[in-house]
Amino acid sequence: MDNKQIRLQNLDLLKAISLVFMSLCHIVIRIASHTEGYEDDFVFVLADDIFGSYLGVAHAFMFAMGVGVIFSRNQSPTHLIKRGICLLLLSYILNFFRYGIYAIGLSIIEGEFISDTVLALTCHDILDFAGLALIVTGLFRLLKLKTIHILLIGIILSIIGGPLAFVLHYDWTFNYFMGFFFTTTKDESCFVFFNWYIFVCVGLMFGELLKKTNNKDKLYRYILIASSVILTIYITLTSIFGFYFLTKENWYYACSFLEDIGFLSIDFFLLSMFHFLLRKKDINKEYWFTKVCKNITPIYFIHWCIIGFIDSIFCYLLEIEFPYYLLFILGIVVLITSIFLSDLLCMIKKKKILKKNQATEQES
Repeated sequence: MDNKQIRLQNLDLLKAISLVFMSLCHIVIRIASHTEGYEDDFVFVLADDIFGSYLGVAHAFMFAMGVGVIFSRNQSPTHLIKRGICLLLLSYILNFFRYGIYAIGLSIIEGEFISDTVLALTCHDILDFAGLALIVTGLFRLLKLKTIHILLIGIILSIIGGPLAFVLHYDWTFNYFMGFFFTTTKDESCFVFFNWYIFVCVGLMFGELLKKTNNKDKLYRYILIASSVILTIYITLTSIFGFYFLTKENWYYACSFLEDIGFLSIDFFLLSMFHFLLRKKDINKEYWFTKVCKNITPIYFIHWCIIGFIDSIFCYLLEIEFPYYLLFILGIVVLITSIFLSDLLCMIKKKKILKKNQATEQES
């Protein structure tokens, strides 16, 4: 099976759509927070809850990561663990360039330590969860656990993680380090392992099922019907009882097992719809969303650095307030710029590797 056959175009399209929503969500939640009463504005709710929570984004990315592990050319436990460690380290590098560098600079200018510096340098991010998830998956693979066993563990953790949210908390150190695994406080935990690992596990299981299935149309037809039913019930109840009604304190990051099922129904519904949408397309053609999805991690890193710069310089320092319509335009500009810069970095990296290989061939 060649590399083009390994790529799942409907999964790439799901990730690409999530990238667009992610960019709109992040720019709005960071920049709009400087306007009084922003949380009650419909546009903020649209960007934060609809675009940023329900229509893919974080849970879709983690589900896709699980599927990607199964279709990866290198699935060895050591490779997964190394990838996980790199993502963990990258999350702290991102913290430094996103807000940490500006907090440190302000501390130096003010001549005193700014308390927000610690939060800027250490805040939890989906990158550290993704890193932890890959490390644990690699360890499970070392223990020779089957994917079905990993899925069962993910389900158990999710069932435990929901009721456990906000129960155990103590001082900052405890809240922060335990906040990697379960929700301690809203400030010191985010994308916690107990509640979010299930998305990776379901992705792993689905990836294996997809590999073994010959009639993919039939599989996606069944998934589309089942996800449509669950999705309709979930969205209907959500419209009645409010956002994240199945989760303690309606906190998205502490999503319960039932909330996870609701999110996954959205992912599977979109994935199935995209499968039938792209079914008659040329499978050997590389579409724009496939090209974009090859650089998701650098795009994510760069887009946050740009948002951190805008937020720190224009909002905090110059105290400029941006209207919502401009924020949506800005979000698209930030995403396009991030894609361009990630492509540029990729080209530079390829040229360096090519030169290195040519130099090695000349020496030999």
